[in-house]
Amino acid sequence: MNRENILKCHKKILKIVGLAIVPAILYFIPYDWVYEKDDTICMFKNLTGLECPGCGMTRALISIIHFDFVIAYGYNKLVVVVAPLMLFLWLKMVCCVYRSEN
Repeated sequence: MNRENILKCHKKILKIVGLAIVPAILYFIPYDWVYEKDDTICMFKNLTGLECPGCGMTRALISIIHFDFVIAYGYNKLVVVVAPLMLFLWLKMVCCVYRSEN
């Protein structure tokens, strides 16, 4: 293998490792960082006092990663659509990186 092919191979490995690390990092986020906060950064909720369709989605996705499906559904009902879609997109990215020649 020449130097250029070795660099391409290393770059591909780093991309795959990077994509694999993301769920691991999200899994190890402590619950108290996400669940015990009363304040919100949601601009819609801060301006109107009403919850937007996305309110609770971060907590719901973190709950899904921790396999707390009932709690996730309680935070935001749309998690049944968003979580599978995000999983599909993540797997698609992993497959694209794995199959790429570059």
